[in-house]
Amino acid sequence: MCVQSVAAVSDTDFTSYHSQNPLTNDHSGSDLEDSSFVLSSHKLSSSDSLNGFDDVLDESSSSNNGQDLDLINSSDLISKNPNSNDSIENYNSSSEISDNSAINDDSNGNGTDLNSTNDASIIQNPQLIVIPDNSSLNSAYIQKIIENATPGSTIQFTGSFYKNLNLKVNKPLNIISKSGTVINMTYSLPVFTILKGGSGTNISGFTADIADSFVEANGVSNISISKNKIFTKRTAIILENVHDSKIDKNQFLRFNTAIDISKSGGIVISKNNITPDKSGNIGINLKDIDNKNKISVLNNRIIGFDNRIESSGIYFGANARNVLIQGNIINNWYTAIDFPNSFSNVSIINNTIKHNGDGLLINNGVSNFTFRQNVVTDNGRYGILFDYDFTGVKGNLSLEKNYFSDNGQLDMRTAGQYTVTIGENFAARRCTRIIMSKGYSIKSRQNGNSYVFTIVDKNGRYVSGLPNFNSKLSVNGVNYNVFFVDSMAYLEAGNGTGEGDAILDVGEDKRSLNDWGETQTVNSDDMNYYKDCYQKLIDDLMGNQDSNDDTQDDEQNTKYENGTGSAYKTGNGGGDSGISDGSSSVSSSGNSAGSSGSSSVSPSSASAGGASPSASESLTAKSLSLDEETFRVAGVGGLLFLIICVIGLYYREDIMGMIKE
Repeated sequence: MCVQSVAAVSDTDFTSYHSQNPLTNDHSGSDLEDSSFVLSSHKLSSSDSLNGFDDVLDESSSSNNGQDLDLINSSDLISKNPNSNDSIENYNSSSEISDNSAINDDSNGNGTDLNSTNDASIIQNPQLIVIPDNSSLNSAYIQKIIENATPGSTIQFTGSFYKNLNLKVNKPLNIISKSGTVINMTYSLPVFTILKGGSGTNISGFTADIADSFVEANGVSNISISKNKIFTKRTAIILENVHDSKIDKNQFLRFNTAIDISKSGGIVISKNNITPDKSGNIGINLKDIDNKNKISVLNNRIIGFDNRIESSGIYFGANARNVLIQGNIINNWYTAIDFPNSFSNVSIINNTIKHNGDGLLINNGVSNFTFRQNVVTDNGRYGILFDYDFTGVKGNLSLEKNYFSDNGQLDMRTAGQYTVTIGENFAARRCTRIIMSKGYSIKSRQNGNSYVFTIVDKNGRYVSGLPNFNSKLSVNGVNYNVFFVDSMAYLEAGNGTGEGDAILDVGEDKRSLNDWGETQTVNSDDMNYYKDCYQKLIDDLMGNQDSNDDTQDDEQNTKYENGTGSAYKTGNGGGDSGISDGSSSVSSSGNSAGSSGSSSVSPSSASAGGASPSASESLTAKSLSLDEETFRVAGVGGLLFLIICVIGLYYREDIMGMIKE
């Protein structure tokens, strides 16, 4: 059995928390009177029907100076076909609804009832419909526009603020704001409900300061929710029975649960900033996933509030399956990724999992699981915990090519009766029943104060596909950060420091360079060659990041931390690989192919002479590997150069000898 450390980050009852879903979407008992969002003294009672909600907001038909909301002049409301060459900015003020012309009295005889309009352009062609800058407009007014819009139309909000909107969408519409329109909702109702028929709808560009959900959708497909800022006390986005849709580039800044997905498939959750302003919440909740269409969680920044209090970055409910989690930064949660139930066909690849209570918790049966190329560091209890209710693995388990370091009690532990056999990882501190293959070696080359390191396997072959990570070199008592990119690192240690004994600390495994593997003194030409290879890796990494940043909003980028630094401890960290006396064994097949992710990065990390911890840590969720994903990350040219560099690492001496002859 493994010996547990007394160190822990929380007094919370860890076992009781993980025995059930700590958070639900039950809205009962919520005290909306205490909500900071409530701007009205009226609260919706259980007797208020949804159809009467607009009467609550509008108290009487005279609230808009006696104007009848059913009478809307379509020529003022609808602008040109958005498919024409005219941009939205080219529409003049006569095309929009003004305060005086938008709504007409019955008595003027000029109003057009949208329910009975014969305007052929409304019926036949998608239109650009502009909602005016008028904060007094209510749900009934805007709902009427939605109901009478042609499918495929664009509805653009131009105002800075609208209050208590509860809108239903039953046709494909492009509902947008280009000015960050604020929608304040004080009642326990969603702002947008996408009903059957609303497939193909896009909702983009809003700031939601609300008491309930921003978007709820059921029974639709091909919807998009993007570039919104959401503040809520409950669940921000709820998708049920939704397929082939995306949630991307949003900021979730206050929530109970940011994204809740059930009975769905083909959903891509990408490049979102999920950062609550309190603890006790869930970032992404996944359950009852489609058997065939996977959920992809890609390149998100998922940062919790307090890792001492119950919370989960990604939580898997019942029937969680067919999920890819790749390229994310998941920091500061009680549990970064939580599997309290059995799961199948889940891949967790190339993520940074740091400063959580537990990095990954598995508490039930596993079928076909891949955990590769992840950086798992500085978690208060365990990097990975196979908890007491873990019942073993059916099918393949690929747990290899990960980097573990400075996790509180152990990098990996199995608490129950099962032994787990894994592949090669950097993981110095393990439970005796986590059996790992022989670890990696590091080949060192030195010229004066310059060093180059390459990671090799037990046969001396270069290992590609490892995650990028920070390590530390100590020379004559001076410490230097060493940043490995695709298993290669270069460092200029400084004048006068290169002659002493050098100690390399990789994943709490401290050894002299000779003990790590082969060492070699090379001439300056050779060292410059290796330096150029390393610089090319950095340049490719930075170039890919620049292209990713172009797709992010500037304001969102300013909120992204480019790195959280490295904490190096002085403990021994001696690993063990003892043979278990347990009756059951779980093996890692090591057959799953790795792939690449991406995360935010600071331009300062491009220096080949040793990147700073804060800059390089932000790159650890990105890895260049010699597989099909490399074409996406580095491009064909970069791949060819990388292959040439790798070949040169082994045959440099032979090539130089041939040249001299």
